Amino acid sequence: MAKTSLKINNDFIFSFPKKVLGKEDELIPNYIKKHFLENYKSVQLSDELFAKRSYPLPRNINAETEALYLFEIEFTFAGKKIGGVRYCPGFTEESNLNINLVDENFGDDEESFYLKFNISATLFWDFKSTHFNKYKEFVEKNESAWEEAKIYIRLNFRNNFLHLNALKYDEKGNLKVNQEANENNIRFILENTPNIYSLIQNFMPEKEWEKNSDSWQTIKEKNIELKGNYFKHL
Repeated sequence: MAKTSLKINNDFIFSFPKKVLGKEDELIPNYIKKHFLENYKSVQLSDELFAKRSYPLPRNINAETEALYLFEIEFTFAGKKIGGVRYCPGFTEESNLNINLVDENFGDDEESFYLKFNISATLFWDFKSTHFNKYKEFVEKNESAWEEAKIYIRLNFRNNFLHLNALKYDEKGNLKVNQEANENNIRFILENTPNIYSLIQNFMPEKEWEKNSDSWQTIKEKNIELKGNYFKHL
């Protein structure tokens, strides 16, 4: 076992896509962004406790207490070659998370709106040697030593699929067919809420478009502390 922890306490820039993924000509309605900004505090950390509740997928939940959104934190490890391998830790129940909106109009471009949130979290998990060996082997096959690996930390809001799944059924367990596209249909809003994410890297921008990006964020410039036997080089 290798107990690992991640402590975060800083402001981060999040990207809210303007277009539906895979449908470049279809815009996400503005009321979906508005709903998210008004309800982002209704959020559940994706941790071991949530994972236990999600299988089997329940049809009935307490709609008044179940969070609308999930907050995920995941890693990607990459070598010199293009591509990386994703790692989603199973955070323990002792982990904690606090989120506050700092700026809902931080900026925008053709693809996205940009929001700024303050994220304060202390997260714990067991980064097993079997996990480490798998990712170390991947990085080495991509022409990098583990100590030189590119590491991406992705902070991500998404819809809570427990809440969304429950909205698809009536009290008798029959599947609902109503799917009106309007600001009063919570099911439609959650189904069409995009992943709202912030990406932080352990390396400086290399390409010209990266250097010109206002949303490029590095681990060193943020108040991020990653502790564990396999992360001593950070």
